[in-house]
Amino acid sequence: MKFLQLALIILVVSTSITSCVTTKRFHDIQAKNAELLSNETECFSDMEMVSNENDQLKAKLDEMQISYVSTNKELALTKDKYSSEQNSKNTISRKYDDLNKQYSGMLTEKEASIAKSNSEINELHSKIAQKESELAQLQNAVEAEKQMASNQTAILSSKDGEISQLNSEVLRMQGLLAEKDNEISSFETGLALREARVKQLEQMMAQKDAEAMALRDRIRGALKGFNSSDLSVEEKDGKVYVSLSEKLLFETASADVDPKGKEALGKVAEVLKANEDISVLVEGHTDNVPYIGYGKVKDNWDLSVLRATSVTRILTSDYQLPANRVTASGRGEYMPIADNATDEGKSKNRRTDIILTPNMDELMKIIGSDE
Repeated sequence: MKFLQLALIILVVSTSITSCVTTKRFHDIQAKNAELLSNETECFSDMEMVSNENDQLKAKLDEMQISYVSTNKELALTKDKYSSEQNSKNTISRKYDDLNKQYSGMLTEKEASIAKSNSEINELHSKIAQKESELAQLQNAVEAEKQMASNQTAILSSKDGEISQLNSEVLRMQGLLAEKDNEISSFETGLALREARVKQLEQMMAQKDAEAMALRDRIRGALKGFNSSDLSVEEKDGKVYVSLSEKLLFETASADVDPKGKEALGKVAEVLKANEDISVLVEGHTDNVPYIGYGKVKDNWDLSVLRATSVTRILTSDYQLPANRVTASGRGEYMPIADNATDEGKSKNRRTDIILTPNMDELMKIIGSDE
């Protein structure tokens, strides 16, 4: 506005002194006035641009505040999920520790019982020896009395009765000794069975761990031709986790698998068909950016389910993996592995996880038989 006022003043002055100013000077003043008017127009344009940029920055600040609140909620959910997974991870370890404690307790109990039985056996042996000694003494006395006097038949009969009682007592003691021997044998058999089950359990756990590691290595080898930044293969808690990025499998906001992704899934399917006792869980995951799409897909949860289903169909239909071994699951944006506040974190969260679990039926039967 100041430029406009200045131009008007110059115009008035120039008009008033036209008669005393040269034509060249007049044209110079007119050119200067036009330049001032042009500068004023540019200033108005710059002010409007600055105002628009200010509005955009305010809108961006509001979006970042909303994202911050959402991220804090997701962090709390992630902590709860981690605690749940940690409890699940420790379950089998606690059962194994309980089994060892039961074994140690039974071993201590059986050793005490065996020691007690041995003490009782020694006592029975002493009694038998004492009775046999008494029997010998009585027999000697009977023989002596028979030789001394034939008229002491009544006494001899009495001694024979005592001998018969002693013989019965000896037989009873021998029966008790046999029972104790049987109990000791039964205890030893039970202990041997317990030790065999513990050893079998340890061997099967070691075998399952080795099989999971071998499966992880085979899948890594099958996928070595693909970009390592687009996938990962890890072993955790006896399971193998194959994580494939969105970039490898899908276009943005799409549930159709790309040719490169189908090729990677074919490599995984080849390994799984050679390991028939492995169950497969396909999980779809997204970032927290609201889904803007079309059709029946309403949100990220729907998108994650459709992506998991697409991968499952390729594994079962295109690569003939038995359908009863595969489960599809959509987790949406609710199980992130990175911070959604950054583009890099969002990229990591847009993934499809294939979780491979060995058959644990035999292991659980052994654990169940000892409970």
